[in-house]
Amino acid sequence: MKLPLLRLDSALTSNEVFRVASLFLYLILLVHAAMAAATQRLVVSDASVLALSLVTLLFLVSLGRFFWPRVVAYDQGRLLFEMGIVMLAISILALQRTLPSVDLSSLIAVAGVFLLPLETGAAVAATFGILVLGLILRSELDMRLSDWLPNMYALLFAGLLARLLGRALKQNALALDQAKLDQRRFDAIARATRHALMIVDDKFRITYVNPAFQEVTGYAEEETRHMSFRDVNHPDDEIESKKKLRYLRNMPSSSIFSRHRTLHKDGHWVWVEVRGYNLLHDPAIKGLVFSIEDISERKEYELRLEHQALHDPLTGLPNRRHVLKRLTGAIEAFRENQTRLAVLVCNLDFFKSLNDMHGHDFGDKCLLELTRRISAELAPGDFVARFGGNEFVVLADGGPAEAKSKSEALLAAVSRQLVVENVIVKLQASVGIAFLHAGHKNPAELLRDADAAMYQAKESGRNRAEIFDAALQDLRTRRAQLDAALRFALERDELSLNYQPKVALDDGTIRGFELLLRWNNPQHGEIAPQEFIPIAEESGLIVPIGLWALEQACLQLRSWGRHRATADVTIAVNVSMRQLLQSSFLPEVAAILDRTGVSPAAIELELTESSAMANPLQTIETLSILKKMGFRLALDDFGTGYSSLAYLQKLPLDVLKIDKAFIHGLGTNSSDAEIIRLILALAHTLKLDTVAEGVETAEQVMLLKHMGCHLGQGYTFSRSVTAREAEQLLHLASSTVLAS
Repeated sequence: MKLPLLRLDSALTSNEVFRVASLFLYLILLVHAAMAAATQRLVVSDASVLALSLVTLLFLVSLGRFFWPRVVAYDQGRLLFEMGIVMLAISILALQRTLPSVDLSSLIAVAGVFLLPLETGAAVAATFGILVLGLILRSELDMRLSDWLPNMYALLFAGLLARLLGRALKQNALALDQAKLDQRRFDAIARATRHALMIVDDKFRITYVNPAFQEVTGYAEEETRHMSFRDVNHPDDEIESKKKLRYLRNMPSSSIFSRHRTLHKDGHWVWVEVRGYNLLHDPAIKGLVFSIEDISERKEYELRLEHQALHDPLTGLPNRRHVLKRLTGAIEAFRENQTRLAVLVCNLDFFKSLNDMHGHDFGDKCLLELTRRISAELAPGDFVARFGGNEFVVLADGGPAEAKSKSEALLAAVSRQLVVENVIVKLQASVGIAFLHAGHKNPAELLRDADAAMYQAKESGRNRAEIFDAALQDLRTRRAQLDAALRFALERDELSLNYQPKVALDDGTIRGFELLLRWNNPQHGEIAPQEFIPIAEESGLIVPIGLWALEQACLQLRSWGRHRATADVTIAVNVSMRQLLQSSFLPEVAAILDRTGVSPAAIELELTESSAMANPLQTIETLSILKKMGFRLALDDFGTGYSSLAYLQKLPLDVLKIDKAFIHGLGTNSSDAEIIRLILALAHTLKLDTVAEGVETAEQVMLLKHMGCHLGQGYTFSRSVTAREAEQLLHLASSTVLAS
């Protein structure tokens, strides 16, 4: 309850109550004495006059204290002194019968007024003093005990109540002062902080904002009174924002964190970081409290970093990482609603040659122009990225017909001539197409399929598009698995050697063997040479494998050289063109001869016709050195390649081996017989021995012998055998061993 007589500019204190109550106490005492004297026509004694004068003086002091509280100050000592004077005055008035109806009620009033502002110790002493004075007055005024006791009880009760009220007022004043201090601190912090602070009610109506709110959003405090927090959310963030706000409002003492865009007063969007707290249960707040930080600069920096991380610096297109991220989302969407997606991998053909010829800066300019062309051919909803140096990836919605049409447009755009730095360039590309299906568990699998189709396009002639073929991929997968396993084949002792006898057609004696490589892998089993040899050639593994085979052949020859029946035998070892191109090949061959002590004349090195013609000048040079070292040299699979007779004449050969493709038709195909006669005539002219491969019938043996062929090998003589079985064959008589 507000009292007009009290100062309400600060907390109501016991001193403030005492300031008013003491004034009324003295006024009532004076009025009471005056009315008693007037009504009962009492003669006022000198002592009574003194007492009333004291009360009047106290009234004047309290009146000054009422109007000028800061001037007329008082402390605990002065209060006790003042209480003593008023108790003295009351005692004189009572004893002088100036107040004939005194019933100690004035002492009760004194206790109720003066015990309010006193501290505990002083209040106890004052209470004791009032009780003692009451006893004295009872004795002097001959009051009955039954009349005195109620007044004493009332005095004690009034004193206790005054103390409790004083204590409560003091604590209330302290609490109020602390609250005001906290409020001032909060106001200072709210004004000084860069974070916008906002409180909304359970209807999401804004009830409070600090000055920083205007700096962040542009809206002044008075403009927010008719706004809803949700009015300024970005449409893209609306669903997520509503979900979080409902959760915050409905879950007591909960909190949320959010990064979203909010509308600035001038119309642009501001990125903010918001932390919200549910304080609806707090009666001092009764709202949802939000701390809002403007993170626009940080978000812009993060977006720049993200763009750099997800885009190619040269073309500005999305990069490999972005493609993988996009495909991950596409696979998740496919699982939910079976969306369609075609992946096109576009790889520029022979682009490395362009870089080698004109430089990488020139190549970059070509890529920029091709990027513009490819982007122009795509629909607005298509996604194009630069996946690697000269490779682009397109993600598009559509089936086989749409994807094929799009790929043809890309091929046409790439193949149009470019003019860069006054240089006319004509490029082409190979495109692989794959479609997302339930079997794709991750982006790598989908890209693998598109990549396989792209390589299929390259192998089919380039400048074309191919759709992924699962059967082809199975072959590629097996090839990759074999490539990985072949890298450990030597160290795991998985490779072995067989020997194919070469038999003289005139007398049936074994003149030598061809060394054949075998591979038995624990996981894949027996693997045919025609399957793993090309893998070894492509990967370069043929180099260490070939040297190992040559050394094994030399070791076997050294072993056979200890016996008369096997001393003159020769072994033919296949040599890859990749081996001949190695600068270390000749020194390594020489080192093998030194380690084994075998004569190079017992070794026949075989090179296929197609390999020899791949780099004829270097082949001639290397073979000439091998010839000088003492090796016999043979040209394998003759007739299937595209030999130049000019180069063939220069090769330092000893043997021509007729390919089995011509031998199989011998006796049934007159064309094959004519080709064999021409080969034999050429060999005779060049003074070369001849070996027929794949001889499988006695008729073929007779025809080859009649044509003048020297040696033959094939199942009609013997299958390929182990070293021990070959040794057994050599220990037999000179007669030919026919295959069983």
